[in-house]
Amino acid sequence: MSLDPEEASRILEKILIGNCKIPLNLIGGRGIGKSQLVKDVGEKLNHYVIDIRLAMDTAEDVAGWPRPTEDSVKYLINDWIKLAEEKSKLHNGVIIFFDEINRAPLETRQALFEVMSKYTLRRYKLPQNSYIIFAMNPDNGDYQVESLDPAFRRRMINLVIKPDFEGWKHWANKNEHHSVTKFIVNNPKFLSINEEVKLVVTPNPDAWRMVGNVLSSVRNLTDNEMLNLFSGIVGQEAAISFIKSLKSDSHPLTAKEVMEEPFEKIENVVKAFLEKKENSSLVASGDNVVDYVNKKGTKLKDNELSRLLRFLLLLEPEIGIGRISKLEQNIFKLVSEFKKDNRLLVDTFLKKFYHPYSSLKNDDNKELSDA
Repeated sequence: MSLDPEEASRILEKILIGNCKIPLNLIGGRGIGKSQLVKDVGEKLNHYVIDIRLAMDTAEDVAGWPRPTEDSVKYLINDWIKLAEEKSKLHNGVIIFFDEINRAPLETRQALFEVMSKYTLRRYKLPQNSYIIFAMNPDNGDYQVESLDPAFRRRMINLVIKPDFEGWKHWANKNEHHSVTKFIVNNPKFLSINEEVKLVVTPNPDAWRMVGNVLSSVRNLTDNEMLNLFSGIVGQEAAISFIKSLKSDSHPLTAKEVMEEPFEKIENVVKAFLEKKENSSLVASGDNVVDYVNKKGTKLKDNELSRLLRFLLLLEPEIGIGRISKLEQNIFKLVSEFKKDNRLLVDTFLKKFYHPYSSLKNDDNKELSDA
């Protein structure tokens, strides 16, 4: 997912107004307008921007210089912390903008862990109306940058910024030389080169805490804004499924429900998902059942195996095949033995799923097809 600078600006405004304390990380190519959008939003909302370029800073520049005493080491407060304290009283807020985060030395980035996680540093607490923003060039091989540690990246909302021709044209009409503006308007392909940005973000318990934090504090988010924010926290696939769940009064079936509830109820739920085309709920329901079955393995009971096959038969072929591909091979051995007493059920299952799913045709399943 990616945003143009104007879209990113609107998101940043809502985050600042909601006083959401999760740092934002703006990822985009050189000269794309990351720094400018932070300055523009700061000016619009009367937030003072402290611009810190990390490529040249040491860990001491960020976290303070040690001053040994007789029995301990104290740290001198840094100028940017003093400035944040001072400006927070004169403005609606303070934006602490750490630019070039992935050009900073490792020790400098490590010094920022406490700042971004707790809004504290040593014994100092950042002002309540302060907000942290990072910016970086993409780690795509075109820049001399370092890959961010996953533990560092997961503490931020990662937003990818893309080139914006219309936004640049509006700015250029007021600020750029008319000859340059005229040339780019007639040759927009020369404004910038689209760069590949791979955003590697995966779900984890703390990431979902951050999603809840955003929902609690940030108001009036559009679907696209939610998609970009949540994709930058838990990844695109999880974000899409979550947003769909927000709009639905239903929830994916749990393995316990599929295995224990009256099967007529399960059929009705799946039928409703199919009618509403809630494929994400069907996939999540199937994955819940498959995870349960794989964990039980050879300890799976006959009634649970029957439930598994009956449930998979309710799904459309493309969804069912995807869930079958996740089943461990020992499950198919159980099905082979199960067929002796449940031929009709197993034959129906094979007729629907076996032939289109060619990867089932292996030595482990030859017995199953011949049983």
